[in-house]
Amino acid sequence: MADRRGTAERGGAKGWKHPVSLCPGCGATINASSDPHNRGRPRTGDLTLALCCGTLLRFDKMLALHAPTMEELQQLPQSTLEELKEQQERWRVRQSGARILSLPPRV
Repeated sequence: MADRRGTAERGGAKGWKHPVSLCPGCGATINASSDPHNRGRPRTGDLTLALCCGTLLRFDKMLALHAPTMEELQQLPQSTLEELKEQQERWRVRQSGARILSLPPRV
């Protein structure tokens, strides 16, 4: 449930409301995100996975979500790439082996 500050508690992670974006992987509407590490509100350049289809997304300056380019992905530290792979695999397991719909399908 959201409070007046635009935050929401869900499953031990703090969630944040942000501008509505359409998922480039499946077209679902996304207007909130959560951070399992509780690092705070999303910032420009932060990465997340869409719960609807597992698409890797990046926040822009207005906190709208877009698919990162291959160039942006290649600039990420190896540790970040490993964490993203792990998160995508967790999503896949939760969805009983579902296929990630976006390009690139895997980091």
